[in-house]
Amino acid sequence: MNDGRGYYSFSQVNSDDIRKLDLPWYVFYVIIKYDPFNRNLVKNHCGQSGLNHWGNITNTLWSMPGNIDMFNLVDMSCIQYIPQDNRYILSDPDFDGHTSCFVIDFQYLRTIDQKINFKDYGLNEIVMKSLRPKISFSAWYYKDNSQSTCYTLRATVHSRTNEMIGVCDHIDTGLQTEFQWNKVSNSFETRGDETSLILRHSIMDARFSILTTNFKMTCSVVKFLLPIKYKNVNSYMYI
Repeated sequence: MNDGRGYYSFSQVNSDDIRKLDLPWYVFYVIIKYDPFNRNLVKNHCGQSGLNHWGNITNTLWSMPGNIDMFNLVDMSCIQYIPQDNRYILSDPDFDGHTSCFVIDFQYLRTIDQKINFKDYGLNEIVMKSLRPKISFSAWYYKDNSQSTCYTLRATVHSRTNEMIGVCDHIDTGLQTEFQWNKVSNSFETRGDETSLILRHSIMDARFSILTTNFKMTCSVVKFLLPIKYKNVNSYMYI
């Protein structure tokens, strides 16, 4: 439920029009039980719970001998609060009241990622094949003193056998002359046989510099958009 204001899935539909929606009965059941549409499915999306729910891949160029725990040598990731002079980005409702961000040292980490299993939200194969919902994803990031870095926000979708069957990304290769927060976003259509999604943040230094790159990232978002079709109307629209 949307904090007592009704279902997220119907948040863009006038309450008087909900009964006019031309959707299978089981979609209404999924919405009542899981409410999976039009809400953020990323857990700990602003780092408000540390690194919980996020995985990482160590940068092998900086691998240590097996008897040395690199986590004891360097602060590979930490959580900070967004400074007051940058609080304008918090007007984005997807922050959901949180003001924290990840600060990640990509000298030692290559990626951080999170997997979303669709079944956890009632989006089984029947629902996916019936609706083929559009998926949108986004994040805010800040590159500090790192104009040569290439940042990628990537979403990959996988089949029941864990085969990657789709990829969509946003790549930032431009030089940043002013240090400020930027939002990246993208979306893609599903074909019905997707069962999971991995959202991945990665960065590469074009100069292969050994300098530490501190990179800030927050408000990771993955949303399934409910395809809306009203009775006696032939076309769909996403909300």
